[in-house]
Parts: sequence; C-alpha cells; structure tokens
Amino acid sequence: KLIWEKPLLVPPGLMEAVRIFEDHFAVAGNQPIIILGPTGVGKTLFLYLAKQLFKKAHQNEEHVPPIIEANCGHFAGRERDVNITRSELFGHVKGAYSGAIKNKNGLVHDANGGLLILEEIGELPPETQAMLLTFLETGEYRRVGDNESLTAKVRIVGATNHERDLRKDFRYRFFPFYVPPLRERKSDV
Repeated sequence: KLIWEKPLLVPPGLMEAVRIFEDHFAVAGNQPIIILGPTGVGKTLFLYLAKQLFKKAHQNEEHVPPIIEANCGHFAGRERDVNITRSELFGHVKGAYSGAIKNKNGLVHDANGGLLILEEIGELPPETQAMLLTFLETGEYRRVGDNESLTAKVRIVGATNHERDLRKDFRYRFFPFYVPPLRERKSDV
C-alpha cells in the first residue's frame, strides 16, 4: 500500500496499470523511465505515482533527495531554441548567449541525487535530446558556454504523447511504460 499526500482517484480502467507501474518503477532501478500514451490517457497520474514511489523509497533517509518537476513544453517553445532548452536542463554561464546575464544552475544540478520529472519530454529539440542522452549515458553535462564538464546522479522519469518526435537513440535509452488508451478503457469515459 502506498502512502499518498492527497486522495488519489484512479479510474477503474487504470487500476491494473497502476499496480503494474509500481512493479515497473521498482524493476527499472535507476534506469530512466518514459511514460507513453495518447493525449488524455492519464500520464500525469503516473508521473505523480513515480514521485510518490520515489518518496516512499527514501522515506527513512535522514536527507530526502530532491524531486524536481518541469514541463519541457514550457521552455522549448515554438522556436525550440537549443540554448534555452539546454540552459533549462543544464544551466549556463554568464555571457553564454544574449540574455545570460548571470550564471544559472539547471534542473539537472538542482535534482542531483534525486528525481527529475520531465513532462512533455517529446517537446525537446533533437539537439537537446542528444545532450540529455549523453548525460543519461555518462552522468556528465556542460552548462551552456562552459568548457568544463560537471557530473550529477539523477533518476529521470519523462512522459510524452509524441513518441514519434523522440530521437530513436534517445527513446531506446528509456525503460518504457505504455498507459492503456481510452479505447481499451471505455468504462472510464
């Protein structure tokens, strides 16, 4: 049984998927997980579940690891400026690009030792996906405009309904979890 911060309403058609996800999360270990499914199937529910499972796994520790959440659609934007998305994830140094008026730590730095939840990960530009892939494989990253590599240990859980927009090498680095579509859960409509 999980300990929830607030009452969790799970549609009947997702009850089995929730039980499966609990096992999926445990089996994945520290591997990154990607939650996939069409719009409106309940991917956010599984992001919330990942957050609660992570908290439960670390509840007896003296220092609870950080949990950082971000929606990649908020900083990718239509123009998909690689500097902005890379800066959001990895940070930048002062003067790296116009608007970089001071050093900034990114989400990876802030989540070091903890969990990074990336909603709409499919909105990231392919170049940023490649940079995130390098981080997933090596644990190393560079801030925009920095010559030195930094390291971090972060567990990543992402979600998207744009699986086709993911680079193949990036997509296959994740342990996938598919949320059942509504057509298979007509009682939930």
